[in-house]
Order: sequence, then C-alpha cells, then structure tokens
Amino acid sequence: MANRYWVSSITGDWNDTNNWSASSGGVSGVSVPGINDDAIFDTNGQGNCNVDINIHIKSITFTDSINREFHTNDFDIEFDDFSNINGGGVFLSDSDITVNGHFYSGYDGSSFASSMTEHTDFETCTITIYGTLAINQSLTNLDNCFVNLAGTGWLLTAQDGNFGNLTISGDYQGDFEVPLTIHNFSVTGTFDFPSDNIISCSGPANISGTLSGDLTLSLSSTSTLAYTNNNID
Repeated sequence: MANRYWVSSITGDWNDTNNWSASSGGVSGVSVPGINDDAIFDTNGQGNCNVDINIHIKSITFTDSINREFHTNDFDIEFDDFSNINGGGVFLSDSDITVNGHFYSGYDGSSFASSMTEHTDFETCTITIYGTLAINQSLTNLDNCFVNLAGTGWLLTAQDGNFGNLTISGDYQGDFEVPLTIHNFSVTGTFDFPSDNIISCSGPANISGTLSGDLTLSLSSTSTLAYTNNNID
C-alpha cells in the first residue's frame, strides 16, 4: 500500500508515471496508483487529469480548491475504501463508478465544509456506493446521475440540490439539512429516518422495500407512487 500524489502542472494522463510521485510535490516517475494505493490531488499538482484506463484503487482524495478538471472519459472507476472530494473543480463524467466504502464530497467526517470554491459535477454517471454518502449538494451536482446506495450507512446532505435518480437497495438511514429533491426515487431495500426529514419527488416513486421513520414524502402533481402494502411505515 502506498500514497501516490498527482504532481503534474499541466494536463496529463492518469496512466503516465511522469505525473505521479511518492510525496506531495516530490520527484515524479513512480508507479501509477494501483489497487492498494491512495491517489491524492493537492496544491502541488494543479494540472488537469485525463483518465485513460479503467481505475481500481484503494481511495481517492482531493484536498485543495484548485480549479482542476478530472475527466473519467467513460472508463470504469472503483474505490475500495473511503474517498473524499473536499477540493473543487472535479468532474467525473460518463462512467460507472463503484465506491466500496464511504464517499464524501464537501464533508469532513463530522460537518459539511464551506471551503470548496468550485463546483463538483458528476455528469451522466452510474454511481454505486456501499457505505455512507455525505455531500454538500450546493457544491455537488448529481442531477444527471443514477445513484444506488447498495450497502449499509447513511445518506447525509446539506444545502439545496437534486438527485436525478436515487435508488436505495441496501440498508440506509437519512438525514438532510434541507428537503431533498429527487426526480426518480426507488427503495428496494430499507430507508429509515430517525428525525424529521422531507423528500420532494418530482417523478415516479417506487417503494418495494421499506420506507420508515419520521419522513414527509411530498409528491408533485406529475408524480406517481407505487408501493407494496404495509411497507411505508
């Protein structure tokens, strides 16, 4: 297991050892991040990153507010552990993304960060997460994504924002600082709310799993609700 730091000052490819170092701002030429490695983007690597291979690594972390672009270019991405985007200017698009641990964006593990200065866009991605998803939605765009929470954990959100497509297929609890807006909403697992929360659904809501707790589910005039008897508590 090793840390790999992106050190390119110009646009470069992920699969190029000239862009990676074993230390922040250090000498380049080390191996590209692999399955046991943590990939770290900080102020000492301000160049854009173009993904040019499928990626399977331990984790990825963005720690700065550099307006850096990270293009996944329809390659598959998999993170095996906790990953954190607390920097800005990150763009993950047109890819299948799997996170086998927790995934934070604009969240430091205990509170929602306000230090992100650039927007984080997930464009037309399919994202499957097996741990907690915690996002500052005013800085994280998931409008055009298909998000599936498939493991065990929490969905934590802050600020206004939308989910284009959200499926809860695992065992999750929810807590939102403001009402959550979802277009296509599906619960095939369990989704519980220990405290008062609101979901506003603008499209179909399909509840074949269990939706429970202190939740107000608000449907628009064009929404449809399909559920199995006794699975909304």
